[in-house]
Amino acid sequence: MSEQTLQAAVSSWEYFVLIVSGLLTVATASAAVFAYRAYVWHARHRETQLSGDLHELHRTDVKGSQHERLSQIASLAGVVLSLLALVATGGFTRRSHQLSDLQNDSRTKLAHTAQGAAEKAGQAVNDLDRAKSRLAATETELGKTEDDLKNAYTELAKAKTRLHILENDRVPRTLTKKQKDTLLALLKPEAPQELFIFRAPDQESVSYATAIQAILGEAGWKVVEYPRNAGTITSFPDGLELLVADVAKPVSRGAFKLQESFERIGLRMPAAPLLLIPEGKFALYVGPKPKFVANLKTSTN
Repeated sequence: MSEQTLQAAVSSWEYFVLIVSGLLTVATASAAVFAYRAYVWHARHRETQLSGDLHELHRTDVKGSQHERLSQIASLAGVVLSLLALVATGGFTRRSHQLSDLQNDSRTKLAHTAQGAAEKAGQAVNDLDRAKSRLAATETELGKTEDDLKNAYTELAKAKTRLHILENDRVPRTLTKKQKDTLLALLKPEAPQELFIFRAPDQESVSYATAIQAILGEAGWKVVEYPRNAGTITSFPDGLELLVADVAKPVSRGAFKLQESFERIGLRMPAAPLLLIPEGKFALYVGPKPKFVANLKTSTN
């Protein structure tokens, strides 16, 4: 199974866990409400017994029994949803472990690739030494030796550049302690604020968004659930973005402070329009890690 397929499976299980948890909360709350209503009707039942009104006594008893049955049904639904939540959690955990194993295997292959590049670089250095020995033997071969030397350095620089690109693309994004402390100091005075968070479906973006959300929560900012029936984003550009309804209009103070705080710690967060965002609201978008771009010509000169 490919890494993209596993990432999609992990995201699907995560959404399923969230949905089941929400339904479980609703069922539990419903059971509590109906139980309370049954208690109220039984209290009225006791008052009716004292009054001696048989018609009212029968009506009150029927109502209390209805609320008790509804409470029992809601409790049974909560038990079923709890079992579904266990199944969903198990599926999410299993897929996450599979994805982690696949990524570990990719890192191992990367290490082997790096080792091979290092061996090739060593071989290039050895070739260079042999070329220098031939240089002392004859002036006729001087030009050829210099060309070999230049080509060896060029290939070595290209190998190092390719290795650097591979290593950088595999390292997940994190927030340093200094960045976390700075964000807390900048965002806490602006609390409380509410915002949405959108994220790309790949595992690295999900983990990075979770780390950012933890800092926002610690600063007193609340990440609210985006309405499921309001639509969703269909494209996932790289990097971070501040999503608002219209970039041509002034944004709220919370949106401005969020963008300013992230740019203060060295993370660009350009504003982008998204019609799905309600007027006056804003969202943080966490996209895939931007690809590392190296200037090959500069590196080889």
